[in-house]
Amino acid sequence: MALETVFAAIGIIILLGFFSDWIFSKTSIPDVFWLILIGILIGPILHLSTPESIGQTAQIFTSFVLLFLLFEGGLHIRIKDLMKSMYGATAITVINFVLTVTAVTLIAQAFGWNFATSILLGTILGGTSSAVVVPMVRRLRMEAGNSLMLVLESAFTDVLCIVSTLTIIQIVKLDSINLGNVLNSLFGSFAIAIFVGGIAGFLWILLLERFEALSKSYISTIGILLIIFGLTEFAKSSGAIAALTFGIIMGNSRKILSLAEGEEEQDALSSSARVFFSQISFFVKTFFFVYIGMLMSLSQPKLIVLGLVITITVFLIRPISVSAVCKGRNNSTDRAIMEAMVPKGLAAAVLAQITLQQGIKGAQNILTPVFSTIFFTVAVTTIMVFLIKHGKYAGTTAGIMRIIGKKAAQQNNREIQQRRKSKKRKPASDK
Repeated sequence: MALETVFAAIGIIILLGFFSDWIFSKTSIPDVFWLILIGILIGPILHLSTPESIGQTAQIFTSFVLLFLLFEGGLHIRIKDLMKSMYGATAITVINFVLTVTAVTLIAQAFGWNFATSILLGTILGGTSSAVVVPMVRRLRMEAGNSLMLVLESAFTDVLCIVSTLTIIQIVKLDSINLGNVLNSLFGSFAIAIFVGGIAGFLWILLLERFEALSKSYISTIGILLIIFGLTEFAKSSGAIAALTFGIIMGNSRKILSLAEGEEEQDALSSSARVFFSQISFFVKTFFFVYIGMLMSLSQPKLIVLGLVITITVFLIRPISVSAVCKGRNNSTDRAIMEAMVPKGLAAAVLAQITLQQGIKGAQNILTPVFSTIFFTVAVTTIMVFLIKHGKYAGTTAGIMRIIGKKAAQQNNREIQQRRKSKKRKPASDK
């Protein structure tokens, strides 16, 4: 593709992203949906571009999308709200991951897959996507604790999916398992990432406070973010969690500085800096979802159907994990939105490609169901959230209860009619 064509295409995608975002603000139809459709149009339908033509740049870009969206999302998280939501986020993360992996594994086996590739597909699709959840919940009017729970879940599940998938790959290749190593890898990944992100964030806000020129150079904060991500990944930990932690520290800089200095301090990030980071977030998010659309393959209908079946299943089992953490919560709209939040995304796309590269038997069939599941889950989430916000849908649990209630009412009516008929027959039999 010619350079001038590439530049023109980038400009068009940016403008389409702006209009999609504007439509979201006016109609509550998430921009994610339109961006993925644009990607499908560019890739599988018109064949104007393919993921292979982008090459190594795509892997670098998608990694940057993940870390930056989590960083920018962390800027809006208050530590007080974080402490309140930590238990619920951990509970919904673990329960939903276990249920999803189990369900996807059983479905894949029903489609004739062997156990190894089935459970690999389950761990790849076991989480929710930060790149979808973070921008979406920020635009929805939810209680702070509930929206934060979804953001944390999406970050935590990225780590769970990565560690679990890589562990399963090693088990398949070595034909052995060491549970101690798995647990050490999981908890070590969280601990190192939180430590690196937290320490780096604290030191950086001290530097921003003392050097005015540095505080006005917004791009320098992005440079530090990239260094943090690189160091954390080099330490075999989660760069995504480190980026989220760094963002949370930066977002709470005023309170942290006040505690450190013993007096009231200004926020280390100005309002213009936050706007700048928000615009970068918009830019990378726009191109990421167009790229996801380009990854779709329309040449294997059976595997696309598998992705659709998985989507329906994870949507139906989602209320179980939500119910475990929503006891006593009276906000029915928030609960319905939490039940609809099943999107898959970046982590799933990357892990599918890693699995294929490892030469696992049957892994060549993983890409299409993973990418189709990403599309279908994002589409389902988009449609459900739109219906919920406009009062057209009350959530999966409410829908199931309504169906059960209707069936119970119909059964009750039938019993009443039968009793009435039996009463009318009794006098005739007496005569």
